Amino acid sequence: MSRVGAAHKDLVVRYHISDQIYKLLKSQIVEGFLKPGQEISIDEIAKMYSVSKTPVREALHYLEGRGLIVKNGTGKLFVVSLSPQDVLQVCELRKMIEVYALERSFNQIPREKVIENLETLKKAKEKLDEGDPTFFYQADTDFHSMIFQYGDNYWLERVVFQLRELIEITRKLFPSLERFQLSLEEHVAIVESLLEGDKEKTVKELGNHLESVKLQLLNAFQERQELEKNRK
Repeated sequence: MSRVGAAHKDLVVRYHISDQIYKLLKSQIVEGFLKPGQEISIDEIAKMYSVSKTPVREALHYLEGRGLIVKNGTGKLFVVSLSPQDVLQVCELRKMIEVYALERSFNQIPREKVIENLETLKKAKEKLDEGDPTFFYQADTDFHSMIFQYGDNYWLERVVFQLRELIEITRKLFPSLERFQLSLEEHVAIVESLLEGDKEKTVKELGNHLESVKLQLLNAFQERQELEKNRK
């Protein structure tokens, strides 16, 4: 193998390793195993995965670009810690984008896809009634992904791709069976309006649902702040 070929192979292997580390760390952040505000050590991650520091730095650079980690004035890296203002801004941007996406995709989403999604939501509700929220997360992702999938707008998909993990973090900030139940009920109402072919009603219900999510999160922040204040 030529020197150029060997160098290219090394680059591909390194990229593969950094991509794997990126995906592992992203999952740990989104799922909450790496806590908001937790410091990230390049040395510790390299040791944990038995790799050099270079692919770790590359993975952290990707995560920083996605807004999942932040760098302070001294160059140290930390898991992003969303403030109420951050959540407000993410939720408002999400509402603008998702309502627009539904307006574009309303007549393009196959009816069988909508029916399939409705069945998934019903199954998630059954699991929630049993106290198991696991299936809710996938049902919620499938529901919102369906709206974007048929929007026929490449750049819209790119913007959503950038926001997806931050949206995922906001969704898991304050897990509550009661909140999940309400979200599922709102999802079902939206999908049923979609099946009825009532675009104006469907768009309105989606906007109301996303506004409800925002208010629930902000209220949860306020309750936590009051609880912490009372402890002092």
